[in-house]
Amino acid sequence: MVYTEAYIKEKLAKELAAVHVCHIIVDAMRKNTDGFRLSKDFLLPGILFALVVRWCVAAYPYSGYKSPPMYGDFEAQRHWQEITLHTPLTKWYINTTHNDLEYWGLDYPPLTAYHMLFIAYIAEWLDPESVRLFASRGYENENHKEFMRWTVFFSDLYIYVPAAFCLCIEADRVKEVTDESDGCGAKFSAVIVSDKFQGKPLLARHRLVNSVLQEELKTIHAFTQKTLTVEQWKQQS
Repeated sequence: MVYTEAYIKEKLAKELAAVHVCHIIVDAMRKNTDGFRLSKDFLLPGILFALVVRWCVAAYPYSGYKSPPMYGDFEAQRHWQEITLHTPLTKWYINTTHNDLEYWGLDYPPLTAYHMLFIAYIAEWLDPESVRLFASRGYENENHKEFMRWTVFFSDLYIYVPAAFCLCIEADRVKEVTDESDGCGAKFSAVIVSDKFQGKPLLARHRLVNSVLQEELKTIHAFTQKTLTVEQWKQQS
């Protein structure tokens, strides 16, 4: 079997909880880490800018405003809160006398429905009329619209922003393993950074890596490795 750079990189990162796997060439390694430092420098300002743009866009009128009988996307979100709050969970996706699927029937996965239910509890506490079954259709109170905008904003803040951070952290976990065999998968060089190396001498670290790649090393012609703890990696960076 021919093993690719991506395969070796992924397995080392997964089995050793490696925060960094990269090739041994110092210049290329420094270039990669510097590039990620640049992205980290702009990560927070970029997220703040995105949130500002998100809020500005939300301030504009929405489709279906004051347009019965469906009233547009805003009404769909409000109606889902009404339905999840006042009907049993088993009836959320079923057409009943209390849940007319022809009127903005809930057609998103259950996670969205639970999200709507959570917001509905807050909406009922702040403004019961906004989620009153049947009677709230077409409800476009200005205070409620402000509330809905905030729910979207905070949902982004607590779900999408952490996701962006996680993606950047993941990007820093694994950098590069260099295949030095012209694609034949027979010779690799790698620097591996993991806290699993903490307290272990060099030989024990190499044995740990070799145990992870036990099957792969049977067909790989040569595998050179440099093993560092996270603290040692930071000192070298």
